Amino acid sequence: MSPATSNKRRFRPTGFLAGIRWRLPVIAALVLTLCLTASAKADVVISAYPSLVEIRTAANSKESRDVIVRNEGSEPYQVIATIEPYRDIKDGRSATTWLMVEPKSFELVPGQQRAVKVTLQVPPGQDSGGRYASVAFKTTAQPFDGSGATFSAKLAVPFLITVEGRGPLALKGVVDRLLPVLEADGRLGFRALLLNRGNLHFQARGAVELSREDGTPVGRLALADTTAVLPGSDALIVTQSTLPMVEGASYYAQTVVEYGGGAPATMATAFKATAALDITNVSVREIPEKGPVLQLSLRNRGELGLQPRIRIAMRDGDGRAVGYASPPRPQLVWPGQTVNIETQYPGLLDSGNYSLSARAEFGSASEAERELAFKLGNPAPKPNPDWGVASADATIGIPGVAGWLAATPLLAVLALGAGFAFRPVLASLRRRMLIALKTLRRTEQV
Repeated sequence: MSPATSNKRRFRPTGFLAGIRWRLPVIAALVLTLCLTASAKADVVISAYPSLVEIRTAANSKESRDVIVRNEGSEPYQVIATIEPYRDIKDGRSATTWLMVEPKSFELVPGQQRAVKVTLQVPPGQDSGGRYASVAFKTTAQPFDGSGATFSAKLAVPFLITVEGRGPLALKGVVDRLLPVLEADGRLGFRALLLNRGNLHFQARGAVELSREDGTPVGRLALADTTAVLPGSDALIVTQSTLPMVEGASYYAQTVVEYGGGAPATMATAFKATAALDITNVSVREIPEKGPVLQLSLRNRGELGLQPRIRIAMRDGDGRAVGYASPPRPQLVWPGQTVNIETQYPGLLDSGNYSLSARAEFGSASEAERELAFKLGNPAPKPNPDWGVASADATIGIPGVAGWLAATPLLAVLALGAGFAFRPVLASLRRRMLIALKTLRRTEQV
C-alpha cells in the first residue's frame, strides 16, 4: 500500500472505545429515562387551612371566610377552585348555589400559599336547619419536558352551615340499635347505630357498659368519635377495643351517646353469646372466555354480629387443587340476616368435573364449611390427524364392503381424469430419461 493510500485511512476505534461508540445511544436513552423518572417522582402535595368550616348565620345574610391553600410539594402547579356537593346530601340540604369562591384559579410554587375568599349568600325566606357544600381545590401540574406526564392532587374543605330562619332548630340523635359483635380475636365488641332525626348536623361520642346476667360488671368499651352526622342520615359507631366472653352465657349491655343535645341518646340490650353461621345456596355460573362466577349465601343464626372471612378452594375431578378465591369480606352480618356473596374465580378452567369447598371463618376458631360438585363445559372432541377436530358425535372407522362398492365408480372416474391430466408430464419425463441414457452410453464408450 502506498503512503498516499495509507494517509487516507480513517481511524477506527477498537476495544473499549469501539464499545463506547456503539453504546452511546443506549447510554443517552438511559440518562434521559433516569431524568424523567426523577421528575416523575416529584411530589404534588396541596394543603388547606382550616380543613372544615362551620358557619352559623341567618336567612338573607352574607358572610365570607378565608381558606389558606399551600403548595406542600416540590413542583409548581396551577390550582382550580370549585364548589361541589358535600357527601351525598340531598338538594333540600345542599348549599352549592349559596357559595362563591375567588379566585377560581391561581398558581403556586413550592412553599407558597394563597388566601382564597369563600363568600356565603343565604337567600331570604329559608327554613331553619343545616345546609352543606364543599370547596374543592384541584392541582393541574404542567407536563415534564419530553415526558408528557401530568400529576394532580385534590382536596375538599367542607362548609357546614346552620341557618336560623323559619321554625326552630332541632338537634336530636337516637340510638336505633345496639349490636354485640364477635370480633376476629374471639372477644366481644359492639356496634351502635345512631340516627340523626333533627335538622342540624352533630358529632357524637359515647361508650358501652357490659355486665353479666346477675349484674356483675364485665367492663366498659369506648365508642369511636364520629364525623359530622348530617340530618336524615345515620352512623354505625364501632367500639375501639374488645372484652372477654363465655360462649353461651347471658349478658346485658347499655350504651350512652353524647351528641350535643339536651339529653344523651341511650340504648340497652340483653343477649346470649352464641355465634352460628350457615353457608347456603352455593352455585357456580359459567361465563365464556372468563373464570366462573362463584355464588354463596351466609345466614347468621346466632345472637352475635359476624364479619366472616370467606375462602374458596377449587379441585379438579381427581381431587387435585387447581386454585383459590377470596371474596371481599362482608362488612357485617346481623343476627337473622342472610348476605349474598358473589366473586369471579381468578383464572380460566378447562371443561370437566370440579368440586368447590367454601369456608367461612369467624371469631378466633369458629368456621362453617360447604362443598359443591359441578361441571364446566363439555368434554373436548378427539382430534383427527387427517381432517382436524372431529365433531362430538363423529365416528372414524374402516368402511365396509358395501361402502367400497358404492365408491368404485367415483374412484374410476378420478383415476381416468388423473391419467389424462398427467399424460403431458409423463411424456416429458420419458424424453429426459432417454437423453440421459444416451449420454451415459457415450461416456462408457469413451
